[in-house]
Amino acid sequence: MSYQTKYNTFRQTFPEFVYEGYQYDVQSDGLHIVFTFRVGAEICFQPEAFIPSRRFLDFNQPKEILDRLIFNIGMVELVSYWKALCPPRVAVACGSLDEEQVSFWKKLYFNGLGEFFYTNGISASIDDFMEIVPAGTVPQSPKTYIVSYRDKYLVPIGGGKDSVVTLELLSSHSAGVVPLIMNPRGATIGCVEAAGFTMDDVLVIQRTIHPRLLELNGQGCLNGHTPFSAMLAFYTLLAAQLSGIPNVALSNENSANESTVVGTGINHQYSKSLEFETDFRQYVHDYMNDGNHYYSHLRQLTELQIAEKFATHPQYFKVFKSCNAGSKENKWCCH
Repeated sequence: MSYQTKYNTFRQTFPEFVYEGYQYDVQSDGLHIVFTFRVGAEICFQPEAFIPSRRFLDFNQPKEILDRLIFNIGMVELVSYWKALCPPRVAVACGSLDEEQVSFWKKLYFNGLGEFFYTNGISASIDDFMEIVPAGTVPQSPKTYIVSYRDKYLVPIGGGKDSVVTLELLSSHSAGVVPLIMNPRGATIGCVEAAGFTMDDVLVIQRTIHPRLLELNGQGCLNGHTPFSAMLAFYTLLAAQLSGIPNVALSNENSANESTVVGTGINHQYSKSLEFETDFRQYVHDYMNDGNHYYSHLRQLTELQIAEKFATHPQYFKVFKSCNAGSKENKWCCH
C-alpha cells in the first residue's frame, strides 16, 4: 500500500483529532505538564514535559499567563501526533483561536511538514490538509509578562558548533547568559561544561514522547519530520517567563532559509527560517507577550563563517556533535 493510499484511508477512518486539554502542576522538583490529544474513542496521547527547579526560576506565576503559554505549547506539540493518522479536522477543545491564529497554525503545520509529505510521497495542499476548529474565536489581547533581567539572554544549546558560537559571542558582550537545553545528552552537557557552566546554571526542559505514538509508528502509521524548532520556540516563551529573561538568542544561520528540494518550497529547516521567525514574533506580539525578543544571533552568517569562529574555541572540539543522525547516541555517524 502506498503512503498516499494510507493517508487517504486514515483520513476517512479517523476524521477528527482533538486537542482535549492540558494540565500543569508546580511541585517541589519543578513544573510538570501533561497534554491530552485524542483520535476517536480508543487512541489517546498524553505527552509530558517537565522543567526542573533552578535558583533563578520563579514558578509562582499568574494562572492566566501559564494557561496561555502552555495552551500554545500544546498547539505545536499536537502536530507530532496528528501526523500518525492525519485526520482532516483538528478540534481545539481547550482554547480560543481567531482567524489569524488559525492561519498561523495552518501555515506552520503545512510548511513544517513539508519534508514529511515529500518523503512519504503524499500530495496535500494547505487548503485541504487540515481544518482547525477552535472551541472559541474570541481573540486574546497580548500581555506584558514579568521581566526581571532585560540585559540577559537565554541561549538554547543543541550540542553543535552553531549554538557554541552564539554562547561565546554573547558571553563576551552581554551582562549574562543562561544556557537552555531540551532533553540533555552528552554533547549538550559537554558544551555547557566546556563553557564554564554547571547543570545547576542551565535551564532544562525535559520532554517525552507518549509511547502510544511509537506503537502506532511500529504498526505502520505515518511518520516523518516535524517542526522541532517551532516547538522549541514556544517552550522558550515559557522559559523566558519563568526566568524573567525576555531575550532568546537562537543560532540559526543563513542557509536555513534555503529550500531543501531544489525548485520547491520544501525546507527541512522551515522552523529555523527567517520566514518562520518573523511570523512567530508577530504571533507572540499580537497574542501572547509583547515584551519577548526571539531572534537568531547568527542569521547573517554562513556555515563557513560560523565554522571559522568556532575554530577559535578548541575547548569544545572533543565534546561537540554537529550530527543529527548520531545525536541520540552522542556520536558522529561519519556519513
